[in-house]
Formats: sequence, structure tokens, C-alpha cells
Amino acid sequence: SDSGRSYEDIFQSQFRSQPGVHLKYKITLKDKHRVIPLRIDNGQIDTTGGDLVYPDAELTTDSAILDAVTEGRKTFQGGFMEGSIVFKGDFKNLRLLDTMFPFMEAGSKK
Repeated sequence: SDSGRSYEDIFQSQFRSQPGVHLKYKITLKDKHRVIPLRIDNGQIDTTGGDLVYPDAELTTDSAILDAVTEGRKTFQGGFMEGSIVFKGDFKNLRLLDTMFPFMEAGSKK
């Protein structure tokens, strides 16, 4: 995953803040038995603190799919449409993930 950087670091570095957004995302990687918490509070992102209680949105996938997203080869929405990402929550919050973390744009600049 991006030359040894943690997913938390990658999400932190690609975060594009959206005013007025207060959401908790819980991303579960089935193959790694691991949870990545994303707490978005206005212009702030917090990826610490382990498991999230009552997340606004939950994504379940595996690390190969998350790598494809964070490397700009796939969007969260695209992964959901093809069935490789299971999403629970309001669909607009899934679209918002692609807005707040524009990995595709970053990937095309490499």
C-alpha cells in the first residue's frame, strides 16, 4: 500500500475538507481483520482511536480493493457498483468519500 505508508497516512494526506461535514466512516478490511476509522469534522480528519461506535457509514472490502482506490485506479462508488465494496449508510455519504478523498485526481498526476 503506497510504499509502506499506512492507510491512515494516505487518507490524511489526500483529505480535501468539506465545510459542514460531520461524519464517522468505518472501513473494515476483511482480509486483514482490521478497521480504519475516519472521523470527519468540518476541516479536520481523525484516523486514530480504533473501532467506531455508531458510524454514519460502514464499508467492508479487502486490502486489494482499498489499494486500487487509494492508488487512483478505482473510486469508492465504482467499487460499490461492481460489488467489491459493501456499503451501509446513506448513499450520498459514499459519494462524499470520493469528493473528500480524490485519489483518482492524485493518481492521474503521477
